[in-house]
Amino acid sequence: FKSKLATEHVQLLHNVIVPISRLTGGGGGSIGSGTTIYLDPENLRISSRGGAGSRVDGGSSQLGGAEQGAEGIACFAELIAMNGIFLEHKIESIANNVIVFDVDLVQLRTALAATLQSLGGGGGGDGGVRSGPLHNSGEDDLAL
Repeated sequence: FKSKLATEHVQLLHNVIVPISRLTGGGGGSIGSGTTIYLDPENLRISSRGGAGSRVDGGSSQLGGAEQGAEGIACFAELIAMNGIFLEHKIESIANNVIVFDVDLVQLRTALAATLQSLGGGGGGDGGVRSGPLHNSGEDDLAL
């Protein structure tokens, strides 16, 4: 997988990840929780389910046993990949150019926020934010 993003795309992805991570409890540490990202040439899909027994405020549920699996909020987002969330991207996989992987939303949210901050001010407005493309490889570009 190789991609090119502009600052606006990083901001958009951050704006999608933040509410999903808050609704689902963020991390993927417990059984039944976690976030799966599906990426193909046309779409980026994010599917997340809150952890068994976890709460949005970080506390733990009083439920036990089989009831734990019923708790948690499920979230799904679908973004257009080409000319949507990415300026360019290339997938090479033996699975018909589809990649599916699990991700910890807290870590992804932190990485996106740090990227935005390093580009000039946390992604608020245009105030000094670099507008050139970002690459996940290259000599002078920011690695993502």
